[in-house]
Amino acid sequence: MQTVGSISKIVEGVSAKEVFTVWADVNNWHKFNHGIKYARLDENFVVGSSFVLGLPEGREISLKLTEVTTDKSFTDMTKFPLAKMYGIHEIVQENGKITLTATIKIDGVLSFLWKRLVAQHVADKMEDDINSLIELVKNEKAE
Repeated sequence: MQTVGSISKIVEGVSAKEVFTVWADVNNWHKFNHGIKYARLDENFVVGSSFVLGLPEGREISLKLTEVTTDKSFTDMTKFPLAKMYGIHEIVQENGKITLTATIKIDGVLSFLWKRLVAQHVADKMEDDINSLIELVKNEKAE
C-alpha cells in the first residue's frame, strides 16, 4: 500500500468528541469538504456502512467505512478497477490539544493510474478540508 499524502494539524479549543461528531454527520460533509456537492449516508456511521459523495461534475462516488473508533478515528475505502483508495482520519487528544491527521493511501495493480487520476487530487486538498473542518467545529461550538 502506498501513501499518497498525509497531513497533521494541532488544534486547541476543540475536543476529539466535537470533531468526531462532525465527521459522523456525513450528510453535512459538504460544509467542510468543498470538493463535493453533497454526501449521503442512509445508515449509521459504523463499519460496513456505505455512503455516496456527489461530485461537482455530477458523478457519484461510493465509499465504505472499513474502520470506526468513536471519538478517535475512521477509515473509508473507495474501489476503482484493480485498485482501492483509503482515507484514514485520526484524532489524538492530549494535554488539552488534539492532533488531526488525514492520510490517503492507495493499493492495487492499477494504483499508479488511480493515484494520478483521483488520489493525488484528493490528497492535494486535504489541508483545505482539515482547515475548513476545524473552522466548522469551532463555529458550531460558539453557537
